[in-house]
Amino acid sequence: MNTKRGYAGAAGTTTASLVIGGLAPPTTVDEVESYNGTTWTELGDINTARGIVASGGIQTAAIIAGGNAPPDLDKAETFNGTTWTEITDMTTGGKCSGVGTTTSLLAMAKGPPPSATNESWNGSAWTEVADMNAVRYYASGVGATGTALLCVGGQTTAPAYVANVESFNGTAWTALSALNTGRSTLGTSGTTTLALAYAGGSPTKNETEFYDGSAWTELGNLASARYGVSANCSTQSANTAFCTGGYNPPASPTAWQNVTEEWTADDYQIKTVTTS
Repeated sequence: MNTKRGYAGAAGTTTASLVIGGLAPPTTVDEVESYNGTTWTELGDINTARGIVASGGIQTAAIIAGGNAPPDLDKAETFNGTTWTEITDMTTGGKCSGVGTTTSLLAMAKGPPPSATNESWNGSAWTEVADMNAVRYYASGVGATGTALLCVGGQTTAPAYVANVESFNGTAWTALSALNTGRSTLGTSGTTTLALAYAGGSPTKNETEFYDGSAWTELGNLASARYGVSANCSTQSANTAFCTGGYNPPASPTAWQNVTEEWTADDYQIKTVTTS
């Protein structure tokens, strides 16, 4: 990327994505960059610089909500491919993660302190919905809409880094198989039945795990371990994903990352061949 940062929002796919805002203390970032599968290009800035946001959508129709500047924020904005526009504020806001679109977004895992509360956006208003089973914050989300998603990992106040995974169907939360490695501020991509989880902390992780709808399996590690990466950049496939930005201690100007890594997996089908 052009601007080093961590804890940024994201939207889109691996060949048509956005990275939105972020943190790079002592600076809060308002820059937005688009990725076309080859290069990064700066676009119009968000109205309020912030990181640790709920985000979702596609490159030409994106949304961010909540976050921290500091202080914690309840503001939300949408993007039409050219400019950012403020929309109705969240009910409570704050640091959070999210999954969805400009008309169906779930903001979840608010904190600290860790919580189980969630807010849903339907394109015109925010509504509190069912609590998660496990309190946490700094989690990551997987899915295409705010009514069909996973909440992955996170941490509690101790801090204890959790491996909990839950699914949401728009009404209720269900506990699923846990990650092999508990972590927070991780990256995720894919769908509710084919997902990747990668990076995270703390300490800094480079492990990658694949979810097949039943269990998590460890796969190839990232080349650059980090946490606070841009999450949920690729909502369409677990076969293609990327990890960008993040933080790799110790604290220094060079600890904030602009490195981008791409993940690809073989797309194949197993078939029986009969010969004679």
